[in-house]
Amino acid sequence: MSDVPESFLKEFRLLEPHLDERQRRLVLAARAVSLGQGGARRIARAVGVHPHTVSKGIRELQGPEQSRGNLRRPGGGRKKITESNPEVLPALLDLMEPGPATTPHLQWTASSTRALAADLQRRGHRISAWSVASLLRQNGFRLFPGSRPAGHESQLDRREQYRRVNERVGQWLATRQPVVTVSIRRDGIGVPAAPDTAYPRDARPPDTATATTSRQAAGPIADGADRNAEDGRVTLAAGAIRTWWERQPAWSGQLLVVADTTVWAAGSRAWRRAMTKLAGETGLLISVCYLPPITMRWVRINELIRSTLMVQRSGREPDRHEVELGVMAGTGRGTRRVAPAPEGPPAWNYTVAPTT
Repeated sequence: MSDVPESFLKEFRLLEPHLDERQRRLVLAARAVSLGQGGARRIARAVGVHPHTVSKGIRELQGPEQSRGNLRRPGGGRKKITESNPEVLPALLDLMEPGPATTPHLQWTASSTRALAADLQRRGHRISAWSVASLLRQNGFRLFPGSRPAGHESQLDRREQYRRVNERVGQWLATRQPVVTVSIRRDGIGVPAAPDTAYPRDARPPDTATATTSRQAAGPIADGADRNAEDGRVTLAAGAIRTWWERQPAWSGQLLVVADTTVWAAGSRAWRRAMTKLAGETGLLISVCYLPPITMRWVRINELIRSTLMVQRSGREPDRHEVELGVMAGTGRGTRRVAPAPEGPPAWNYTVAPTT
């Protein structure tokens, strides 16, 4: 019969599912110390663990590492893949379009993380799809909501649109015309996807060539019962563009707005109406390009501006929406006008002019 109090055994059985290895050792060690000589052996026999486990817990409890929260000693555990294989990240980035030989404003891929991992494995790199997703996230790539592995023709359409937008942004920046990127996010979007999809969630790339500043603006609360509540996100985004524009020095009256698929999901018709209204109120000639669902990142963003909107629905917790503007613009006044009519499918590329 065990000489360990039955009350302790009951408490330990209740706690055990919630304890990690080190916490388990420390709980047993504390009781063993309270039992005095032979306590480690008695506790081990009563609980059904090896006496060395309890003895190790006593050393941890009484040693200099008792205040540390680590489960492993410093330096323990698996190394990061970029430490064990420094060449894997450059090899992964080389797989992104438009290719390593150019200096793009956008980088993208229509391949899934599983396909990217298989390509890297053929090049001699030992890597899994989850590790590919993690590396993409750490370097600023994002899979937009609604994206899924596309067929061959759809991939060609998406790639062509991204090449078109990349070239368009370069043309505008070369003439010192401003470019604004728009994204709308909601709590719950950006949950990690399965390995067969390409990476979730966005992050700032650590190797961004241009310094980035960020501003946060508070937004209103919309009533979800209103039929126009969904348009509140579009209105907030258009308002953020107008507020930013009014604070800028006078340019030549042109603006390129690159909207991702989250704006399309919020309402493509509502967005076009908002851009038409903005053009009429500001006198701007606004060119709009959509980015279809794909894994991508912006290489250079000069400034990030975030605004929030709370949508209150009856009987539910309010939804928090965030509008993010990414500003790319050179200093000084635009040197010349850019051809306003974007090429490509009119659903993804159009221009709105100010009303006279």
